[in-house]
Amino acid sequence: VYSACAGMGTDENGVYNALRGLTSIQGQALETVVWGRLFRGNTLRGTIDDDMNDDEKKIAYAYLGGNTALGARLELDSTMHWYGDDEAQIEKILRELSPEDRAAMMAQPEWQAVHDRLKDNLGGTDLNVTEALLVGNAARADAYRLKDSIDEARRSSDPDALHKALEGVDPAQMAAVQHEFHNIQNGEKPDATNVAPIDPATAARDLGDYVL
Repeated sequence: VYSACAGMGTDENGVYNALRGLTSIQGQALETVVWGRLFRGNTLRGTIDDDMNDDEKKIAYAYLGGNTALGARLELDSTMHWYGDDEAQIEKILRELSPEDRAAMMAQPEWQAVHDRLKDNLGGTDLNVTEALLVGNAARADAYRLKDSIDEARRSSDPDALHKALEGVDPAQMAAVQHEFHNIQNGEKPDATNVAPIDPATAARDLGDYVL
């Protein structure tokens, strides 16, 4: 947080990323114990107040208070602008939410308006990844990103990029990504749930065939 606020300008995403996921007790400890020991004569809230506007402070204080669901909804809403959207930050927020915080965020009355804005502003793979993460399916989101990387490597005839894309998949998650790759290739919607499992060998073969 200190680094994100130091010097000219403020890295708002850096502040949010540092605070997101804190419990209320951790937030209190950071504010009342840790910060005072590290930065004498300076308070955490003073730093936030000096560097952020009112809307930004609402997000930071929600995270600091342990209300991750509120902070995430407010932050997602703040990532969309008339001049462009911060797709990478949207994905980071959703990937870091626990199932409980994601459910609490989507249960808020204001969530539908934010969700509608996301659907209006995003498109293609970014929208597909967002919808997959909103139903808690990180493997499907990974499969969409992998497909994009494979397609780009094939278009540019770059085998090194193809290898890098495949190597970027967590080996522990490869089976799940292969399964979801099969699903999206067979027309499953990004937010589909309760999809029937398939034979792992079939899923692996399908991905191999697509790559080659």
